[in-house]
Amino acid sequence: MNDLVQTIDCLTADELDFVMNWINTEAVWGETTVFGSEGVPIPSDVRTGTRCCMDDAHPVTETIHTAFNRALLTYAAEVNNVSDAFINQWPQPGSWGTSSWREGIQLLKYEEGQFYNNHYDMSPIKDAPEHHRTHSIVLYLNEEFTGGRTVFPHRAFKPKAGQALIFPSNWCYPHRCETVSSGTKLAAVTWYYSLYNNG
Repeated sequence: MNDLVQTIDCLTADELDFVMNWINTEAVWGETTVFGSEGVPIPSDVRTGTRCCMDDAHPVTETIHTAFNRALLTYAAEVNNVSDAFINQWPQPGSWGTSSWREGIQLLKYEEGQFYNNHYDMSPIKDAPEHHRTHSIVLYLNEEFTGGRTVFPHRAFKPKAGQALIFPSNWCYPHRCETVSSGTKLAAVTWYYSLYNNG
């Protein structure tokens, strides 16, 4: 299981500086949600924190998107090394015969005492768009906080600033953002959809 959860270098130092400068001066934060519950208050024992939904045409979004695509190619190579069953048999972004797209990129902010309890990223509702998510990306943007790790049943991760966690979105990968005990955690997230075109 842990071989499919990978920590991948994502943003270069210059790209990270560019993103963080914008966040520190211009980002506008609002309420966060859980898929399928837009417009409904989230119970405070499920998720706390704020988010900034990015415009796809914004230069910061384009920088993160380009970095995500690079990281996904690295992830695909790493997963192919886990087992040859994944080579051209699991639809991964950038793989032969596969098309892919992503949801909008969100910036997340967790301040002291904030968290997101156990969940997985694929909706169990077959008619929901999120049911077809295949890959989740959590890009860590800073390190000046304690707690705030991404915790799976088998292991907890705290990548360095500029590194991304990439993992399958399905129900086999429940995870949580543990409570931030000091400082502020900043991350960028999105979810990719991959589909074979040759079947």
